[in-house]
Amino acid sequence: MKKIGLFVLFTLVFTAGYYGLNLREGEKAQPALERPQEYHRIISLAPSITETLFALGLEAQIVGVTRYCDYPPEALAKPKVGGYLDPNMEAMVALRPDLVITFPGHQALTPKLEQLGIATLQVQHQELAETLDSIRLIGAATGKETEAKALLTGLRARIKEVEDKIAGLSRPRVLVVMGRPIGSPLKEIFVAGTADPYDEMIRIAGGINAYQGDFIRVPPLSAEGIMHLNPEVIIELVSNREVQKKGWNNTTLLQDWAGLPMISAVKTGRIHLFADDFDTVPGPRFILTLEKMAQVIHPEVNWPKP
Repeated sequence: MKKIGLFVLFTLVFTAGYYGLNLREGEKAQPALERPQEYHRIISLAPSITETLFALGLEAQIVGVTRYCDYPPEALAKPKVGGYLDPNMEAMVALRPDLVITFPGHQALTPKLEQLGIATLQVQHQELAETLDSIRLIGAATGKETEAKALLTGLRARIKEVEDKIAGLSRPRVLVVMGRPIGSPLKEIFVAGTADPYDEMIRIAGGINAYQGDFIRVPPLSAEGIMHLNPEVIIELVSNREVQKKGWNNTTLLQDWAGLPMISAVKTGRIHLFADDFDTVPGPRFILTLEKMAQVIHPEVNWPKP
C-alpha cells in the first residue's frame, strides 16, 4: 500500500469512526436513558465523547477510554479499551462499567453489554446539530443537565457571534482537504463533501463548499477535478503529530499546490494548514475549528485576538 500521509488515516479512522460513516441509512441515535442516573464507572468509545464527559465534570467517573482519547491530558491516564473500530469487550467488562457511551458503529457491541447488565447510551456526530445534541443527551443521562445547558449556551453564543460577523459578506468557495499525499504530486485528494459536517461549518463560517457534487461525505478528486472547482480558499486538515515530525507548514502546502497555479487559492496564497488536535474531533472544541475557519475565510473581519 502506498503511504499517503496522515489524511488517509484521518479519512479511515476519524471520519469513518467519529463522524459515523458506518451508520446505515435511516439509523438514528437512541434516546437518552429514561431518567438521570448516578453513574460511577463510565466508558467512552470515542475521543469526542471523552471530551464531552470531561467538559461536563464527569472525569472522576470515567474508567475507560479508547487509545485515541488524548484530550484533556488527564484522559491519557485512563485505562484503554481498544479503538473505535476494535473495542475490546474483555477489557471493558474487566473495568466493571455501569455505563458505556457508544456511536452507531458499535451496534453489534451494545446487546452484548446490555446482556451483562451494563447500560449503554448511543450518540452520533454526523451533523453539527447532533454533536450539540450529544452534549444534551449525555448530560440528561448522567444528571449533568445544568452543566450541559451551560456548555450548550456558550457554544451557541459563539456560533451566533460568528454568524453575526459574517452576515452580508460575500461567500468565497472553500475546499476542505481531508486526505492526500503531502510532499507528493497532487493525485487522489479526499475532500469534505456536501454530506460531511465540515460542509455546514463552511457555511456558518461564511463560505460555500467548493464541492457541490453528489451527496457524499468524503469524495476523492483528481487534480483536474480541483481545477474545475477552482476554490478560493483551501483548508488542509493535517495531524499535529505529523506536522511536528516532518516540519510541514503553509509553505510546504503551497509548494505542493504550485503545480496548479491557475487555481484561485494558489494564486492568492490562501491555503491554510489546520493541525490542532481538535480540528478532527467533533467534540465541544469544534467551536475552535469553526472560529479558525471564519478567520481564514474572512480575514477582513476584525476578529478577536486568540
